[in-house]
Amino acid sequence: MLNFFILLSEQSLLYFGNFTILGILSYFAGLSFYEYSLLSLFCVPTVSYVICRAFGPRHIASSSEYNKTNGLLLLTFITASIFLTLCLNRPDADDQWYLGLSVLFLDHLHLPLQLLPIKPYIFPIHEYSTSLLSLITKAPLLLIYYLCIPAFWAAIAVIFQYRILQYLVGDRWKVGLFVFFIIMLTWGDVHRTPANFGLVRMFQGKACLVTIIIPAILYYYFKYVSNRKPWNAIMLFYCVLSGIGFTPTAIIVCPLLLLVLLVSDVCLNMSQLRRSLCIALVCVVPVILGYFYLYSNLSGIHVESHKVHTARGLVDATTTYEMIKFSLGTGFRGWFALVCLVVSPFCISNTLIRDKFRNFIVVCGILLAIPYTSEYIAKFTYPTSSWRWLWIIPFTLCISIVMSMVLRISFKVGTFNIGGIVISILLIIYVGSSERLVLSEQNYTKIGLPGAKIPQRKTFYLRNYGAFASVQGYRLFLKKENSKISIKEPGSDLVTTYYGRGNRLF
Repeated sequence: MLNFFILLSEQSLLYFGNFTILGILSYFAGLSFYEYSLLSLFCVPTVSYVICRAFGPRHIASSSEYNKTNGLLLLTFITASIFLTLCLNRPDADDQWYLGLSVLFLDHLHLPLQLLPIKPYIFPIHEYSTSLLSLITKAPLLLIYYLCIPAFWAAIAVIFQYRILQYLVGDRWKVGLFVFFIIMLTWGDVHRTPANFGLVRMFQGKACLVTIIIPAILYYYFKYVSNRKPWNAIMLFYCVLSGIGFTPTAIIVCPLLLLVLLVSDVCLNMSQLRRSLCIALVCVVPVILGYFYLYSNLSGIHVESHKVHTARGLVDATTTYEMIKFSLGTGFRGWFALVCLVVSPFCISNTLIRDKFRNFIVVCGILLAIPYTSEYIAKFTYPTSSWRWLWIIPFTLCISIVMSMVLRISFKVGTFNIGGIVISILLIIYVGSSERLVLSEQNYTKIGLPGAKIPQRKTFYLRNYGAFASVQGYRLFLKKENSKISIKEPGSDLVTTYYGRGNRLF
């Protein structure tokens, strides 16, 4: 069973990575969404199969590691993640744009992708996948967007949390994964905590980047530097590709994470240099796309201003400490995350990569200690990266690692194991230190039956149309007069208006 989950996690990134690169090529080739969809149904499975046959591992597991009991336990965690993802209801205003993109593709199937008003997200692959599934299954768009796809990615998130924890701390992964769920339900101190980009928000690509791609990159990087197998380097490449498919932010975040990992593992012998060069090649695609975003006339992500986004609004400069408060909060949970970040290298049981993980944490700590790290990253990339660059630092993983080690403290007081007492006290303090849990009204979250994560009203604003669609169950109804888009023809001042496919339900 564990073999199946591992194959599922790798195949999901392999397929989505190929879907991403095909979407980018289709955009530049001037294809329509309909043509891209037809190509993807044939090309993505074919290419993925060829890569697996040529480079994939012939066997995965040893019998001692992959057993039925662990498989059933992991299945329990996966089931819990799907349940929470479906039942946690936290609407997000950004869906006015993201969900609107999915409607746009279905409404204008035969217009070239280059003509569609999809800026500033030139390659919204995550929304492509939503529209494609709705197109081929005829299922309601809101059902696909808010239930089907988030449930799948929530399962993949838990599998990768298991894989990185099992690799770093061995059989302590069970405690680490339990703590991961506590964090996902608790750490809601501020809007931009890692947990608010977790299970509660898996319907958006940004959450998939934080909760799936970052742990996956760490896993495949450490696996590659320890055993040098090409498959791990290939999967590292597909992690970056998939991250770009989830959100353009990955164009900055993924290469930055790989750069920090490489800097933390600098060595002058030739074998290390060859390995570093191989990993550097993984960044070719995001670097090219980053150049396209920043310097082409298509105006990419947040480059129109060199101001930095902070909690106080748009200001000329900020400090790294302000961004830490902005992303982690100032209460016990935020400080606890920083402490666990420092302590985590001492809790790694895998001796092959303990030093490399320690060096990675040291470099992350140096970046956090430099007052102007956030400002310079934002000015050289785009404003909101002033806090999004913090996504490269695995705070949630470090908390899980440390807490799993605490439980292993063998000193006893009478008949009680001191480790169990300490971890219980820490978890009680962690949960009770603030009323703003992820699952709380202060965090704008409610729990209920699975449903669309939209405000309880009969209309939904589609920002790219500048119009409202009516909500009818799991479908959006868009009138023809509201589905028009105005496009400036390339090379002229002529503006052409295109209407959608008439009054229809999506």
